[in-house]
Amino acid sequence: MERKRRFPFGYAMREGRIVPNPEEAKAVAVIFQSFASGATTPTIANSMTELQIPYRTGSARWNKNMVCRILDNEKYIGADGYPILLQKELWDRVAAKRKQAPSVRLNPVIRSVRMKICCAQCGQKLKRVSYHTQGNVYWRCDRCAIQFPSVTDQALLDTILEKQNGMVRRPQKVIPTEAGNITYTMEMVRDMQILDHAISNPQTRTAELLQMAAQWVQNVYACCQEVPDAAESDAMVRMLQELSPSNTLNIELLNQCVKKILMQPDGNIQFQVCNGTII
Repeated sequence: MERKRRFPFGYAMREGRIVPNPEEAKAVAVIFQSFASGATTPTIANSMTELQIPYRTGSARWNKNMVCRILDNEKYIGADGYPILLQKELWDRVAAKRKQAPSVRLNPVIRSVRMKICCAQCGQKLKRVSYHTQGNVYWRCDRCAIQFPSVTDQALLDTILEKQNGMVRRPQKVIPTEAGNITYTMEMVRDMQILDHAISNPQTRTAELLQMAAQWVQNVYACCQEVPDAAESDAMVRMLQELSPSNTLNIELLNQCVKKILMQPDGNIQFQVCNGTII
């Protein structure tokens, strides 16, 4: 079981006095120098874990929050009577850099729609990845091993708003285009791409190719039986016709009409509405 620290990292109690812990004090200096040189807090945390210098008794694993607590602790320059571990010049450089780092906390509106933000290639929900010291926000698909281009929360929300207004201006776009009563899903499109790649690869074995083709035909046949519900499409059209373009996101509209917000590898987005249509 991990024990909480009695004193800040870098210090210890000796004969009733707070004194520097030599090994930890060196680590404090390394953390500040690394951050001043441009290293991110997650990178520093990984380095400290590799060095096996425990932040607290019982665990050698570090995280970025531990690093941030150290970077923000004025005791290292003598506050509250603690022994000085750092030069004031290094502390000031790091403190200035910490203040300049833009905030990448989760935008409250993003919180409302993030569960719908998915990979356009596989349909899996994306992870939001932020780097505090750089101010960058990325969305990542672990299944496809894709990290999408950096985009701020506000820029993404502006794009979603533009897509929402486009749907309001042209409600008929939510009606599925019928082609032999087949509505192709993202999974089917992905499987077709895989099949095309296998066909063009001379090393693909015939038996494997036949099995993939048979599975594709079976999926298409299943889709032929799943005609989109016309009543659901008509209800969405009527709802959209009653609305006007807005300067703010209509979260209720998104929840009622949009199943997924699909992000393309280039960062562009599409809506998959509740009847399966992609616009």
